[in-house]
Amino acid sequence: MDYWSTWMLIVSILCHTVLLTGGVELSFELSDNAKECFYQEIEKNVSSTLEFQVVTGGQYDVDVTLEAPNKEIIYKQVKTQFDSHPFVPTMSGVYKVCFSNEFSTFSHKLVYMDFQVGNELPLPGLGEHVTVMTQMESSAQVVHENLNNILDYQTHHRLREAQGRKRAEDLNERVLWWTSVHSQEPLHRKETLPKDLARCKKFLLLVAEIKRQHIHLNNLVSGDTHSRTLDVVMIVSETQIS
Repeated sequence: MDYWSTWMLIVSILCHTVLLTGGVELSFELSDNAKECFYQEIEKNVSSTLEFQVVTGGQYDVDVTLEAPNKEIIYKQVKTQFDSHPFVPTMSGVYKVCFSNEFSTFSHKLVYMDFQVGNELPLPGLGEHVTVMTQMESSAQVVHENLNNILDYQTHHRLREAQGRKRAEDLNERVLWWTSVHSQEPLHRKETLPKDLARCKKFLLLVAEIKRQHIHLNNLVSGDTHSRTLDVVMIVSETQIS
């Protein structure tokens, strides 16, 4: 998958994800030696959650800081792949979250961020009365919570799929280059021809296996992207050792 295909996949993730609360949800490019900051106005005592994940690039890590209106750092992570940080603001104002890739000299990264502020009511005006909820209101609340869980799972599943697919693509490209280089060696070393041909045969089988894994990733319907990617990595390790 090339760079723009990855971008289109992330855009489709966001198009299928409904913003259930206030705040912002997006994916963005983070260049090498770059820093990006986002600002969100939050009222006091409104429960909020900052969630992020590095989808592609480098070692899939990024530095993150969350700053209160009084410049106090209330959350900080260094070289983290993903995290979810719930918090309750102690003051009203504009909160700033910054993502830094300044430690990287050449790795471009694609980062997903979801900044949720407050909770959406299942029905309009549900919290305005003090009486006991009716059976319909209770059912609506249960359905609302279940839909939230489903949407959250689908978003993270698509992110894992995009990350696993990108890793498999990168691995496939490296193996193809390595095989192309070493396939020329037997022509210059006739004395080791049988051994080198056997090695090339192993790598050709490896390429076929990676392509098979890639087909499985494209048809992925469950959340096992990482396990399939690890299978490919194990195949590479075993081949190189042998």
